[in-house]
Amino acid sequence: MRCFTVLGPSQTGKSTVVEKLGSLEGALRKSTSPYGLNLAEFTFGNEAWCALDAPGPNEALVHVQHALLASDACILCVSPAPDQAVLAAPYLKIIEASGTPCIIFVNRMDEPRGRLRDVIAALQDYANHSLLLRQVPIREGDKIVGSCDLISERAWRYRDGQPSALIAIPDSALEREHEARAELLEHLSEFDDHLLEELIEDREPTSNELYAISTRILRENKVIPVLIGSASHGNGMMRLMKALRHEAPQADALRQ
Repeated sequence: MRCFTVLGPSQTGKSTVVEKLGSLEGALRKSTSPYGLNLAEFTFGNEAWCALDAPGPNEALVHVQHALLASDACILCVSPAPDQAVLAAPYLKIIEASGTPCIIFVNRMDEPRGRLRDVIAALQDYANHSLLLRQVPIREGDKIVGSCDLISERAWRYRDGQPSALIAIPDSALEREHEARAELLEHLSEFDDHLLEELIEDREPTSNELYAISTRILRENKVIPVLIGSASHGNGMMRLMKALRHEAPQADALRQ
């Protein structure tokens, strides 16, 4: 069974994230531990999964440590508002101290209250790992209607309660997507000489190559990728679960 912990400050939608992830391919089974950790078991991709939903108050941080030690990886839920996102700093420090590979999930993106790049910058001040933005939002006016994956360069339009629809990257998002992708590739090249060579020679790396590098450095716990979405609407849940399945390490890898 593969196991991960979902943690973060109160009001960041941790329980909703667990509910939505566990319901992507069926129902989930719940129980509660003596330490207030909510346990959810479910199946995804023909694999058995276990999610530990850690309580939000800072007083429960000691129990979070136990959950992280029992997990292959973790999801840190944060607010889309920069001044609220920094409330995740104590959790970030515990995650890094535990050595548990982590994915940051900026939740409630349907309630935009600031720029995503400011959220990343605010959190980076408290992190020893580099935070690598893997998606950028697609906006229509002041509303976020989808996201663009910076590795595959595929764009998805959110549909409430339904799987997101694949679309062409809107012209309005192209400049930001190119800028954010260039930053991502620059960071990834710090961990791969072949990619660095390609960038110097102005050659376009393949998506498979970039995913392989991203998977390796997450499993080696060298970076923290950042994904976005809105769990209450089901937005970004499939992408988050696929990142856990394909990129996060399994227990066997952690023991080696």
